[in-house]
Amino acid sequence: MANSKKEWVKIFLLVVISISLTFLILELSFRVFCPVNFYSFISHSTKSWTDADVILNRQAVRISRTLGYEWVPNVQKGWLRTNSLGMYDRQRQKYKPPGTYRIICLGDSTTANSDYVRMLEALLNRGEQRYEVWNCAVTGYNLIQYCRALKEKWIKFDPDMVIIGFCLNDFTPTPLVVKEDNRIVGYFPDEEVLPAVNPFLLKHSALYRFIAAKLFFSKNVDYSEKMIQTSRAYLRQTKDLLSAKNARFLIVILGLTKRFEENPKTWRDNYVQIKQIINDYSINSLDTVPLFQQNNPESLMLHDELHFNQKGSTIVAETIYAYLKQKLKKE
Repeated sequence: MANSKKEWVKIFLLVVISISLTFLILELSFRVFCPVNFYSFISHSTKSWTDADVILNRQAVRISRTLGYEWVPNVQKGWLRTNSLGMYDRQRQKYKPPGTYRIICLGDSTTANSDYVRMLEALLNRGEQRYEVWNCAVTGYNLIQYCRALKEKWIKFDPDMVIIGFCLNDFTPTPLVVKEDNRIVGYFPDEEVLPAVNPFLLKHSALYRFIAAKLFFSKNVDYSEKMIQTSRAYLRQTKDLLSAKNARFLIVILGLTKRFEENPKTWRDNYVQIKQIINDYSINSLDTVPLFQQNNPESLMLHDELHFNQKGSTIVAETIYAYLKQKLKKE
């Protein structure tokens, strides 16, 4: 019996060693004879962000397989303050008090780092009805992550309404996030990578990159158009999810802080695309782009064409407030 067990152990070890050697030989072969460079999959990374270390490496975010990354709950690091639910917001309670109308705001840094969510909550609570307006935005997110985050994290908190603060660079892929030398680095691929693709292996294995390129990527596809179509599908999922929950859905197109014609053509094209998607799916929306253009857009700039200051936040908050005041009064 003892000899039999030893034989099985030997066989098992031989199989493991054989498989390991096979993969090692294949890995070395693909590195030498058929290399697929990791950087061929990406257009840029957070290494180029001036504030990347502040956001990514002060225990403010953690890696997520489906979202790329997410806020870590209960972070108190200078201006980086998240609550117990992992929101860049004040403390919120999970259970909605009776008679409270709860609004969840999704977006990227143009929502996370601006004041319009807080301002909107203050405006709405001037009356007798009680409102909560949650800031669930995360720096660098896109339309795909908004939908995934809503399904995975926020829909369970019973929102009466979900607002997406749409930034005109939101037709971008979900980042691949890996740890490098104890630092978190996000790589933005040229096209959307499915959650099934492992970011670590994609970065470090030539064999894995070859397989992933054959299965998930295509050199003959215009990835920008594919991203718009993917984002369109996720927006439809968002609408269907909220309809099933009897929750309202509103997209707010956030304005630009330069003259419209002076902005990158990609953003101007994205403006046309999001308005078309909104129209095709009959989604309620507000467009603050014309309002920014009418209010000396350069005076609304925070530090670039996409991020706006307090004056810009006031325009956005008051526009949403006027819309909600009219809509909710009819109920």
